[in-house]
Amino acid sequence: MNKDEKLSDGLGTRLRMSKIVLFILCAPILLINFTFAQDNSFGVKSAMYGSKAFTEEQYVFTPYDTFYIVLDLSNLNPGEHLITTDWIDPWGRLERQSIYRFSLEEPLKFYRVYSWLQLWKKGFVSRAFIGKDYNDKFYGEWSVKIYLNGTRIAERKFKVV
Repeated sequence: MNKDEKLSDGLGTRLRMSKIVLFILCAPILLINFTFAQDNSFGVKSAMYGSKAFTEEQYVFTPYDTFYIVLDLSNLNPGEHLITTDWIDPWGRLERQSIYRFSLEEPLKFYRVYSWLQLWKKGFVSRAFIGKDYNDKFYGEWSVKIYLNGTRIAERKFKVV
């Protein structure tokens, strides 16, 4: 075995050893990342209400009502969170979107969030001439979609009559 063969064999052995050491050092990190990515074990319960007391569920409203959606989350992991609420009118258009950011420093067994929508009345002149307080586009079946960190976690349908 000449000098060059000895050098290349030694270098090859060192490279193989460094790959093994690197794998052993990185394997726990890969397992931890995989575990966190799979941990979506929080619970979600949603309901609609017509008053801020949140005592009696309601899914049929008039345009004069305030519509409340209540979201009860359980076993939420610590970290930064973003809840987005999309209020979709009967024509499939986004009427309003609300965004709520919060941060948890430790896991919580229970976390309650709510959002609400009030419809806009027509202007005074329109109401005087037409005799209606609200636009006809507000009547019909609505939906409200809730997202947690970009993933839809709840959807409710309700009617405005």
